[in-house]
Amino acid sequence: MSLSRENLTGSYNWHEEGHATSFTGGATRRRFNRFNGNQVLFIINVFQSLTEPFSAEEQMHVENLIQNKLPLQPQSELTVIDWLTENFVETSGK
Repeated sequence: MSLSRENLTGSYNWHEEGHATSFTGGATRRRFNRFNGNQVLFIINVFQSLTEPFSAEEQMHVENLIQNKLPLQPQSELTVIDWLTENFVETSGK
């Protein structure tokens, strides 16, 4: 189940539609911004595409990990995906 903007619970900055479409394909070395709603949505959907399908509860868990547990130092999208892979399994039992 693909996540949409309406499913996110955090407080994000949302950029105009043209900028949002730059988040397509897979994760890259582009710097990740946890406050950019379009990029958070993109990362959650990319991460989900690499694993088994998520329930709505698991999607919320991934968003919570990004907002509250992801280290604050600058990271690329690829690094965030790797971090999620380690931490999602440890905290969800998947």
